[in-house]
Amino acid sequence: MPPKGKLSPEVIADFEKWIAMGAPDPRKAEVAKSKYGPSVEEGRKFWAFQPMKKPVPPPVKNKSWPRGTIDQFVLASLEKRA
Repeated sequence: MPPKGKLSPEVIADFEKWIAMGAPDPRKAEVAKSKYGPSVEEGRKFWAFQPMKKPVPPPVKNKSWPRGTIDQFVLASLEKRA
């Protein structure tokens, strides 16, 4: 609702400028890109927002050592370092 009393000269000047521009609808203007952080499109590519996939265990040399899938990842990393 309108405020009680007269608007400040700065606010009146803003309205005059807006009217001189043709009073465009601010909701239809392009959204300014943030200077900080990724854009929404880039953020959607972040790993945490990707659908889960079942990883393929890496091949290992010592096939008798791993007892499960996680062990294959651990052993593959150890064999790579050795």
